[in-house]
Amino acid sequence: MTARGLLERGDRTGALRELLLSLRGWPTTAWAADAAASAALALAEEKRANDACMMLGELERRYPQRPPGVMQRADHARRLAGGCGT
Repeated sequence: MTARGLLERGDRTGALRELLLSLRGWPTTAWAADAAASAALALAEEKRANDACMMLGELERRYPQRPPGVMQRADHARRLAGGCGT
């Protein structure tokens, strides 16, 4: 099952696992930035602020060209994680 499907079923832990597995090796495909933002949001929702902030840092570093929807999800994750030092 996909991460999105797991999220729809309420399995945030399973979705996070799938997202992190999909990001192994930091792929450069079009969906990768979206997966990183979704992983950061899931981490923030799980009250793992440090991990969420680290994922957001990697998102910015590895995927500098991000669509607006990804940037909005990342901003939401950053707020949930307490600002990530900004």
